[in-house]
Amino acid sequence: MAEAAQTLPVPAVSTPPWYVGRSAGQFFRGRIGELALWSRALAPAEVASLHRETAERFPSAAVALPWRDQFVEVQSPGPRADGTWRTYATRTLAGLEGYQPKGPPSADRWGGRTDLPPAKATGFFRTEQRDGRWWLITPDGHLYWNVGVNSVRPTRRPPAPAPDDFARTATAELRALGFNGLGNGGVSALQTTRDALPWTVRLSVMASFAAEHKQTYPTSGHTGFKEQCFPAFHPDFPAWAKKQAASLAATANDPSIIGIFTDNELQCPPDLLDRHLKLPADDPYLGHGRRAALAWLAERGRPVEVAQLTAKDRYQFIAHVFATYARIVHDAIRAVDKNHLILGSRYNNHRGQFDNPWFWSAVGPWVDVAAVNYYVLWGPQRDDIEEWSAALQRPLMLTEWYAKAMDAPGLANTNGAGWLVRTQTDRARYYQHFALGAFDVPSLVGFHYFKYMDDGSESVALDSAGGANKGLYQADGAPWTELQTAAREVNREAYPLIDFFAARRRAAPPVRLRD
Repeated sequence: MAEAAQTLPVPAVSTPPWYVGRSAGQFFRGRIGELALWSRALAPAEVASLHRETAERFPSAAVALPWRDQFVEVQSPGPRADGTWRTYATRTLAGLEGYQPKGPPSADRWGGRTDLPPAKATGFFRTEQRDGRWWLITPDGHLYWNVGVNSVRPTRRPPAPAPDDFARTATAELRALGFNGLGNGGVSALQTTRDALPWTVRLSVMASFAAEHKQTYPTSGHTGFKEQCFPAFHPDFPAWAKKQAASLAATANDPSIIGIFTDNELQCPPDLLDRHLKLPADDPYLGHGRRAALAWLAERGRPVEVAQLTAKDRYQFIAHVFATYARIVHDAIRAVDKNHLILGSRYNNHRGQFDNPWFWSAVGPWVDVAAVNYYVLWGPQRDDIEEWSAALQRPLMLTEWYAKAMDAPGLANTNGAGWLVRTQTDRARYYQHFALGAFDVPSLVGFHYFKYMDDGSESVALDSAGGANKGLYQADGAPWTELQTAAREVNREAYPLIDFFAARRRAAPPVRLRD
């Protein structure tokens, strides 16, 4: 299918194993029939000869689908302009074969659909799996898919509106754009305004604990921890978690809250185990992490020498760290608030989390919905997300994603994790491509677009210095009309599109080769 020249040193036997077919985001998705290693490079003619000899030995995984959606081309270098511009096939609502827009069905006051048989009403948002698809259930018992937006705040440029005036206007405008909920961040006036949207709570349990000990540093988009090791094993952390969770008592009986984020993008380097083993044993803050890592290895009969550790050791330890954190925070929250969904710490690492076969099953018992800030990949990857959900035994939400365009005047667009594209038209296309992909994943129960408003050119934040075109609105509050039009078109069709994709899958289920 493809080839690329490589210059690779052959590693010593004692180093971690080789990987065949692993990219930055995932493992090889196909099937390998034969694997052979040579001590020299093969000539092109030899490669061609081998291909001819072996091509007929193995069945093709190609599946002929009965539909032919139309794709447009959008170019992006990734999050920054210094990368290589590549073309990505991008699906829009207009290119969806056989789909006719229907408009939103009737809904309850929370945005849950009333055109389908209801579920049990508990007075709070919860989850339920029906006919192979996960749903959120509204407090009134109706199936709900959360179309949300993050960081809903007024412009910081004068004349800034009064908080109550902004909340009333923003809520009405977001509803008109087809949004039915609020994601991470936003002003508190949104929670009490007339016809308020369902919203989410955000704690910073671990980040605040480390900051209290003066062990954090600024980094782009999240909190940096000393040695990139957040102190899940510190003996004082459980008491701190209870202290932070105590604030939830004030909202524990509020039916308009969808759920609770516990932190934001906790750091997860793939060598987290190595880093823990290098922590100073006599440090009163960091030493607990080292002792916990040594105890964990001893319990498994594994060596403590870094050179003898395997990728399995490293990935299982990551799962252990995050499960320890999630359990402590879960127990602290449930002591105060037994009603609201725990959404987790907003996972975002492709290596160490998303490609870790032990991660999701480890954190699953301690979250109700797994929040994932979804970058790097061009839209939701259905098979990956379905595998995560199966391991979690829980649904997921994609709680950050966006594209920023070069034609936004005066904005640097040099930082931030979202895709850089050329024009506002491309931004609008990406929005629809992502939304359509999300509606087609049965284990997803919502997404939150990042974000409401651009970071202005005056921004000095690490993830938006010089400004970034992330928003539905410009930094002065003016709308990005093309993006909003695209968002409105697809957001309002969320429930009909979910039904449409489900019917497609029933009519032509994916064909998988037998093992």
